[in-house]
Amino acid sequence: MSEIQLYKSSEFELKLFEKFGIKIIDLTVEKLEKMICDYLDENNVLHLATSLNDVPRSTPLEYRHIGTTIYHFSERGGKFLNLAKNPNVALSLSSPYDPHKDFFGARGLQYWGTAQFFHPQKEPKQFAEILEESGFKAILERVQKELLNGLELPASGGEGIIPKLIK
Repeated sequence: MSEIQLYKSSEFELKLFEKFGIKIIDLTVEKLEKMICDYLDENNVLHLATSLNDVPRSTPLEYRHIGTTIYHFSERGGKFLNLAKNPNVALSLSSPYDPHKDFFGARGLQYWGTAQFFHPQKEPKQFAEILEESGFKAILERVQKELLNGLELPASGGEGIIPKLIK
């Protein structure tokens, strides 16, 4: 489960927000967790930032979540080369808005932490549980049925890895 930390606005920030009509709401961790889960439900693409040898990489990815923990199913790629050497990640999501109509209307979410991997051969039980609970299994079954016309996905070279993006 992700660790949520609440930020307390300074007096200056509170006065500035009030001046621009921005309402600050009093949050509990539970209330914030629900807001985060609702936001994650409303969106489906995040930008994952990784780094290797001081070379940053940002990759747009589809995701699923269980609570506030975010998962991505992948068949590897450059991001995994980075993560194998440096599991520290940051990710962000944002919703479109019109700054000409509502300059302060930007909505987004930011995470940072350590990626953890679940491999089907190394952690078959955890992999299967995450696949089922996150909804990835249903998506893969639909792809196999509708897009591949029942063609079996390859057993080698097509192995999936699920990184738990935030520990």
